[in-house]
Formats: sequence, structure tokens, C-alpha cells
Amino acid sequence: MVPNNPQPSGRVCIVGGGLVGLAGSILLRRQGFDITVFERNATLETAGYGIQLHPNGMRVLQDMGVYDKLMLKATKGRSIILRAYDTGRVMNVQDLSGLETKYGAPVLTFQRADLLGCLHETAVNEGIQIHLGAGVEASGIDLEHGRVITSGSYLDGTSDSYDIEADLFIGADGIGSAVRTAMIGAETDINPHGQVVDRMAVSKSAVYAVPSLRHLIDDANICLWMGPGGHVVVYTLHDTMYIAYIQPWSTNSRDAFFGPQKVDLSELRAALLGWDPQVHELVSLSLNGQRERRLLFEPPSHDFSWVAGEGKFCLVGEAAHPILPYLSQGASQGLESIAVLAHLLGKANSSEESLYTSLYTSRCERNESGMWAERVERAAGSGNLLMVTRGTSETRSF
Repeated sequence: MVPNNPQPSGRVCIVGGGLVGLAGSILLRRQGFDITVFERNATLETAGYGIQLHPNGMRVLQDMGVYDKLMLKATKGRSIILRAYDTGRVMNVQDLSGLETKYGAPVLTFQRADLLGCLHETAVNEGIQIHLGAGVEASGIDLEHGRVITSGSYLDGTSDSYDIEADLFIGADGIGSAVRTAMIGAETDINPHGQVVDRMAVSKSAVYAVPSLRHLIDDANICLWMGPGGHVVVYTLHDTMYIAYIQPWSTNSRDAFFGPQKVDLSELRAALLGWDPQVHELVSLSLNGQRERRLLFEPPSHDFSWVAGEGKFCLVGEAAHPILPYLSQGASQGLESIAVLAHLLGKANSSEESLYTSLYTSRCERNESGMWAERVERAAGSGNLLMVTRGTSETRSF
């Protein structure tokens, strides 16, 4: 049961209106805080690309009371199947059916836009102020006085700015976090990881029209083809099928790019030469679907505090502990992060000393313990397990 909103006991400003920022706004509002969210983008994300949430993330959404609503547009993964890149031969099957009994929640796949839309609607219904198109730069953050100035432009061509004071500012603004830059006094090095991900979305009806691909929808498995230097992952969403191809890329910073890039279909087909015909059929169906390329970056050094400005500024999600995508844990860990923060702040009273104590003694000790660094290393190692040398067909142990 979702509790009624208590009377506000302090003002919290969240920089970043993505999954973690919106979830945090709801959780903190229910702890009695007056919440304002500032999101750089002028609109919510509408692309049909996929996201996996594992039990640790789903438990947070259950506690928020949005689980049943999300289930209407979610797909429950039955198994994770690892296949040989060239023949499609099954190399390993991980049954997911027992996770719900063991951990209290299943593995679900969503369209990211559906998940964001649900959280945005819930936040608005609870009276949370959300300002889209309001960006925050490091130069507009005053750590000493607990103040942030935003700037933004909107779809109608107008622009505006806000000068905000709050009891706490939370940086939920991702791997390129402006809040983190202001907190540590310099931009962190963001270096290419050496791989890109080509993301595609194809309608389920188009996939189902190809007899050899129907099993991908009927079985609702998460399938990975382990290939030379990279892998392909495929899973079903509410009304589309999501395809991602992670392949080698330069580690030279001069070759880096930010934001989505177009994917050339002929180039993509050439890169997949020799792969399972099922993969080629799926890629061909993306001709009339959505396609984009994004560069993967090495997570910044974790040698910085998640709290600054005498407890008035802190980081959550990828702004604090970014992770490579190989474990499909980025979103789930972000939800864990903001849920822990909301719980700690809910236990404090409204005095600045209490907020600072809750933040520093709990969050900084977890950071200094090396827990997150260990998870990042584990994710990078998992990426290597999902690659094989061209021409090999050995069975691996997982």
C-alpha cells in the first residue's frame, strides 16, 4: 500500500528527470519532502528501445506501488539463452522462472518510454513539480550557498531560467553529470570503452510474419549471440522487439562521439557477416524501424565523494556509480541507490545537521567500502565472457 503524503519537511531539488530522478521524486515526496525536478530535455523520451529490470530494481517499483500498472506493458523473461554467433546453437540456458519466488520479483523488459511515462504520470499526480527543458550546468551550481541556476529552451521557442535554493540537491543527471563536475571541481575523464551499441526496434507483427523468428516472441526469452569482439542481444517488449549489437570501436578519445548517431544498414550487415541467419533476418526488419548507435564509455574513477557542499549536494545513479551494460544492472542499481537515499532521509528530521549526518555517514561509508567499484569491475569482466574468437564453438561454463 502506498502511504499518504505527509506534510513537507524540507525542499529537495532533483537534477535529472530520467528513470532514477523520477523514481526518487516519488519516493522522497512520500517521505514528506517538497520536490522539484529539472530535466534538460524538453520532452520525455519516446523511442521504443528496451530496458531490463532485475529483481533488485523491480522490488523498488513494487514498493512505489506502480508494479501492477507497469505489468500491463512489460514482458516477463522466461530464460536467458546464450547462442553461438554463427550457428545459433544453444550454449547455455539460465532459467529465470524461480527468481520471483526467491527474490520477490521477476526479470521484466520494458520500452524505456513506457517506464518513464508511468513514473512521470505518477509524479505529476502526487503534486511534484517537473520542469522539462531546464538544463543545469556546473557553472550554475553554487555549492557554498546551496543554490542552483538553471537555463533552458522549450519547444515553443521560449526560454526561461530558475534560481533555486533547497535543503538538498540530488544529482541524478547521468554519466556526464554537471552536479558531479561542480562537486569535484573539474570534469571527470570520460574515455571510450572500445565498443559501440547499435540499437534497433522492430514491430512484433513484422517479426511474427517471419516463421523462423516466431519462437523469439512465443518463448519470451532474452537471447544473446556470443560473437567475435561483441554480442547481439534480443528480447521482446510490449509491442516491439528490441535488438542490440555491441561491437568493437576505437578507444581513442579523438574518435569519441556523444549522443545517438545514425546506423548505416549496409555497414551493419557487413559487420555481421558469418553470423546466424536469424540475426540477419532481424537486422533486415529494422529497415523500417528505429536504429541508433551509441558509444560506450569507461566509468569515471570512483575516487570522489558522493556528498558535498556541507551535505546540501549528493549524487545518485550513474552520476555516482556508472556501470557498463553487460550485467543489465544500470537501471536497477540506480533505483536501489535512490531508494536507499530516500529511506535514509526519511529517518532524519528537517534540520540540516540530520540530513548531513544521514548522507555522510551512510552513503560515504558505502562508497569508501569499495562495493560499487567491485560491481563495476564485475560488469566489465562479464562483457569479455559474452565474446568469442571467430571460428570457435566451445561451450563455456557460467
